[in-house]
Amino acid sequence: MLTFKTLYEDSWILVVDKPSGFYSHSPDQKKETRRISPRWNGLSVMKNSTGLKNLSPIHRLDQKTSGLWMLCKGSEERSLFQDLFSHRLIQKQYICATKGILPKASFSFFKLEEKDQWVSAKTSVDPLFFCSLPKVELPISLAKVDLLTGKTHQIRKQFSTVRHFIINDKKYGDKKWNRKIHELGLPNTLYLRSYQLSFEHPINRQKIIIKAPWNRHWHKLFDLIGYCPI
Repeated sequence: MLTFKTLYEDSWILVVDKPSGFYSHSPDQKKETRRISPRWNGLSVMKNSTGLKNLSPIHRLDQKTSGLWMLCKGSEERSLFQDLFSHRLIQKQYICATKGILPKASFSFFKLEEKDQWVSAKTSVDPLFFCSLPKVELPISLAKVDLLTGKTHQIRKQFSTVRHFIINDKKYGDKKWNRKIHELGLPNTLYLRSYQLSFEHPINRQKIIIKAPWNRHWHKLFDLIGYCPI
């Protein structure tokens, strides 16, 4: 059974490890072609498990993305923590596994195509490792990603534009290549993880650094490639 593990808690917020598949917000039913099961509503699951009925999400984390998700315990302080994200006062770091060999040097994306137009969307990428896998035509790379803006599916879309598709990305990825990945025994989960949040607490002014542990899906990948980052 998938569970949310609490990684940080104080009088005002919770930061949990969200498994892939759960919504961090209420889905827009007008845009969904299927009915969303309540069991995948992350907020409802958290309210029921903690008993905190005033719990509310401070930011969004894509349904398919796993990792750090911050929630507020009360409504009065919520805007203080949301300002961390809107004013870019919080560092959001992700780890992803992609198709192909990324450049050795760090690089950045600066824009994103959204609704038939290009918009500002900055992402910094620090390649970590690459290797070739048996039975797969192209090698895979691991990268550390700093998300400096927060557009929908920003990381997934930007890596797709340069054809370094994230493993198991069904929406923007390479389906044929993903099937070859599955033949190696990797689970059918998106290999994009919200790994670290760093910020100054807006109430007690403490410097907070929270890291997500690697789950079993990532350990299977690390066992396969013989490398574990960070």
